[in-house]
Amino acid sequence: MASLSKHGHTFRLYVCLPDGRRVTLYLGKLPRRQAESFKVHVEQLAASMATATAIPGPTAVWLAALPDGLYEKLERCQLAPARVRETLGRLIERYEREYVAGLALRSQSRIKNTTKLLSGYFGPKARLSAITQEDAERWRTWLAEGRTEATVRLHVRNAKGLFNWAMTHRLADNNPFQTLVGASMARNDERYVSLEDFERLLDACPNHGWRVLLGLARLAGLRSPSETDSITWADIN
Repeated sequence: MASLSKHGHTFRLYVCLPDGRRVTLYLGKLPRRQAESFKVHVEQLAASMATATAIPGPTAVWLAALPDGLYEKLERCQLAPARVRETLGRLIERYEREYVAGLALRSQSRIKNTTKLLSGYFGPKARLSAITQEDAERWRTWLAEGRTEATVRLHVRNAKGLFNWAMTHRLADNNPFQTLVGASMARNDERYVSLEDFERLLDACPNHGWRVLLGLARLAGLRSPSETDSITWADIN
């Protein structure tokens, strides 16, 4: 179904398609082992095409990781489905319109700060398929310059969320940020406020608004400002 030949330092792959056509794929300079692996996967693609069956798992994984140049050769032969070529700028625009707009204002602000950093680093015209795990790691290193680890992790979590959303909506084939460390860090600046200290704080408050805010935080256990700012009279019973 396929045969491999070497011409100088480059490889060519001759493939017989199910419809009888014979095509030549110019693979360029590749190690022989990589060229032979390419041949095996192309034969799997041709077999799936002939039998109208799903592409086997290992070949699907290999295909998703294939660089655009080689992937386009398979596309032209109809051996591979059209690859999603969404750009980062269009993804961010759609994500903010369809998902972020429905979040609390504080969450919107945080996510938009992350998308600005992503767009500023990669460029809005960057294709999602061209952003690799190595690129994501370099982005994280760049973020760490002048920012705390907690802030970097927040941006990493937001980037993961963006690309997970893209995968869910079939706009991206993978999430290059998935393996980056983005878990929240335990805070080391927390302090227990005794009732005696709380009363002194109340005495120092300039008005009733501040007293209510402190009371909600210390006595009701509400997070401030994320929960205290969103509470309404309808929440009181």
